[in-house]
Amino acid sequence: MVVNGKPESGQASELDAALLTSNEFRAFLGTIDSATTIIGSTDQTLREADAGITSREFDALVFITAFGPIRPSELLRRVVMTHSAQTLSSVIDRLEARGFAVRNRDPDDPRAVHITGTDSGGDLIARVFPHIYQRAITPFTSRYTDDE
Repeated sequence: MVVNGKPESGQASELDAALLTSNEFRAFLGTIDSATTIIGSTDQTLREADAGITSREFDALVFITAFGPIRPSELLRRVVMTHSAQTLSSVIDRLEARGFAVRNRDPDDPRAVHITGTDSGGDLIARVFPHIYQRAITPFTSRYTDDE
C-alpha cells in the first residue's frame, strides 16, 4: 500500500526483490544494455569509416532507406534513439545536406512530406553496416542460444 506517495514499510523491498529478479525486468535491462553497446560501437565504426555522420543520423538513414519513402512522423516512431521532432528535423537536414536523403512533397497531399534515401545513402549503409554487424551485433547475439 502507498501512503503519502511512499510504499509502506517492508513492502518496497519485497516488490523490489520480485521486480528485480523477474525475467521481464532482466529482459528490459538486457535490451537497454545491448542498445547502449550497439550505439557506442556504431559511433566508433562510423568514425573509423570516416562516414561523416553520427549514429543518430545513421539510425534515421537506415529506417529511411528500409521503409522509405517515409513520413517524418512515422520515422520518429521507428528510430531507436531518443529523438524529438526538432532533433529529427535537424538529423534529416544533415542527411539531406550530405546527399544521403531527400524530402519530397506528397503529390496527393501537398502538406505532407516524405523522406527517401538516395543511392549515396544506400552505398554508405552497404559500406558500413557489415562492420557494425561484426563489431556490435554479433557480440550481442552470441550471448544467446537459438532458443533464447
